[in-house]
Amino acid sequence: MPGDATLQIHNQSPTSDQPSPNGIGLFTDDGTYYWGNDRKALRQAIVKNRGDDAFKGLIAVALYAVKGDVGTARARMAAAGRAPSMKPDLMREMAEKLKKRAVLDEGHTSRPLSPEQKKQITDNHIWSNSIDALIAAPENPQVRAGVLRIMASMPRVEVTKTTTAGRPTLTVTDIWPAHGKFVETLVIDAATGRPVAFSGKAPNAPSRTIYYHTSRVTLADIKAGKF
Repeated sequence: MPGDATLQIHNQSPTSDQPSPNGIGLFTDDGTYYWGNDRKALRQAIVKNRGDDAFKGLIAVALYAVKGDVGTARARMAAAGRAPSMKPDLMREMAEKLKKRAVLDEGHTSRPLSPEQKKQITDNHIWSNSIDALIAAPENPQVRAGVLRIMASMPRVEVTKTTTAGRPTLTVTDIWPAHGKFVETLVIDAATGRPVAFSGKAPNAPSRTIYYHTSRVTLADIKAGKF
């Protein structure tokens, strides 16, 4: 695997890797994350050593899950979280807002949560953090294996064979009845397991999809502006 980092651009095009308002992210192989709203800003973040370790804990849990106890891995992934300084993924942020709105629409906040609803909320944290681990280490097959093993522990997860922009993909879908039947979908490359797209849809709300475009690079090249 060439390079020592993964450059990631996410936008709303399945084929174009042009930067969007989400900016440009760089994940080094040790789990450090850099972000900039454009190429110049990303380079400056690296030059000034403004990296974030927010994803390292999630990656560690995914690696443990490859051969470790799934129940322990679930508990660790549920408890993990991103650092406050993390630049939010606008699509994922929107999905969380839609979930909260769905709960209000269903009136779930007017009565205590049932044990099943609490379990679904825990599964939601596990699902979201697992996706973040996969996005942070798209070139690491062990991280992918651990994430998929954790996701397999969720009863409502379904996997179907699909095609995205002409390439074979697998679509992983989960539904959250406790969140007003909110549906989230993760599309991964069928051959490599790399994330391709993510979407979220609440009842009576339009669905939006974000696409991930990744490439292998060296930290030295990005630091020198060679990208």
